[in-house]
Amino acid sequence: MPLPLFPVTSVGSWPRPAALLRAARQRSPEFESLRDAATIQAIRAQEEAGVDIVVDGEQRRDNFFSFVCERLEGVELMSMAVLLDYVDDKAAFEQMLEALDVPAFAIKNPVVTGKVRRAKPLVLDDYHFLRAHTNKPVKVTLPGPYLLSRSSYVESLTRQAYNSREEMADDFVALLRAEIIELAAQGVEFVQLDEPVLTEVVHAGKSKTHTFM
Repeated sequence: MPLPLFPVTSVGSWPRPAALLRAARQRSPEFESLRDAATIQAIRAQEEAGVDIVVDGEQRRDNFFSFVCERLEGVELMSMAVLLDYVDDKAAFEQMLEALDVPAFAIKNPVVTGKVRRAKPLVLDDYHFLRAHTNKPVKVTLPGPYLLSRSSYVESLTRQAYNSREEMADDFVALLRAEIIELAAQGVEFVQLDEPVLTEVVHAGKSKTHTFM
């Protein structure tokens, strides 16, 4: 699809409607339908605003990277309260929790406890839903390898599978590469890799990478 010289897009995530947040907390049976409705609402808002490359608003994710736990082998979602027993520097960890001002049991973090492998595609279903609800060029978002690796390596829990964070990161790179190749084959126009400092948007099938600070 033709795009302007400087296309407009969103970084990815949109605020979740209050009804969706309530349904998530209450584990309501309406959660799935509300999530679909929130995704369509985000798509329509972008179309009405004249956005050139549309995203789904990440309405199906609890946050920008822990959602992968249910789609990867070797990764478990653990609360900060549980992790406190395993971290080396407990004092620094407790200070971080105090700064967050959120109960430790309420925050969960993905932790690698075995060899990391894709149990199923990470975002392919999200792409198909997005593609079915807009005629505009679309972009899917994935957590980058550094984002996935920086907090999921807890030495006492991860060492049985990986000798180092770098070794584990190599597997994250490999599975993300496989995911992007599969997405491109399905017709995805743009894939965004999220990292803490920068965001890279790769035009699928092209060698050029656009980097946004």
